[in-house]
Amino acid sequence: MKRIIGLLLAAVLVFSLAACGSQTASNDSSVNGSESGVAADESESKTEITQGQDEEAQDEAVPTADEENTSGNKTLIAYFSPANSDTVDAISNATPRVGNISTVEYVAQKIHEQVDADVVKIMPIDPYPTDYDEARDRVHSEADNNERPEFTLDVDVNPEDYDVVFVGYPIWYFQMPTIMNTFFETYDFSGKTIIPFNSHAGSSDGGTYTAISEFEPDATVLDGLPTEGESAAESDESIKEWLSGLGY
Repeated sequence: MKRIIGLLLAAVLVFSLAACGSQTASNDSSVNGSESGVAADESESKTEITQGQDEEAQDEAVPTADEENTSGNKTLIAYFSPANSDTVDAISNATPRVGNISTVEYVAQKIHEQVDADVVKIMPIDPYPTDYDEARDRVHSEADNNERPEFTLDVDVNPEDYDVVFVGYPIWYFQMPTIMNTFFETYDFSGKTIIPFNSHAGSSDGGTYTAISEFEPDATVLDGLPTEGESAAESDESIKEWLSGLGY
């Protein structure tokens, strides 16, 4: 009888130990599984953050179209001013010289000192005579017959490639030289900004800014700067103020 009871107690003890071992293994597996899941989630999260940071850095490195377009306007200063005598550069005393250059060229240089721009001179294919009377007769004939004198530029540029174009000329008998008509009919400044400047002997712009608007109806033509020829040498401050008002 004692032997039978001993065998039963031994069987119960073995069964209990087996059950405990199974439960411990189950608990260990559950814990290890949970830790593995957390590690996987953390790894995925870190990957997403890293990818997000890389994409954000890439977005910052590539400028948007708006940023590219705000880098600044490309600007040109184009002017016409023939040297047809030693004392004046026009058909009247509207544009006496300042030192060894014409009034129009003087103003163009002053603009260039304040504005980051390329500079080009409009030059007639057939130069104007240096004799005053001959030059006067030719200019009268060109105006009366509404001629279009041919021209070239002293620098190989295309004015249409610029966003802003300063255009300078003298007033000849209350109007633009007809070579300027050729200039505006040669180039299409649609969508561009034209800023005129001129020299004169009392006629201001002579209505030429309106004439430019008629030649270039799809351009923005701003109020220009008329400079009286005889006082051009004292015009530095007025040129600076004018340009400052334009944002330069």
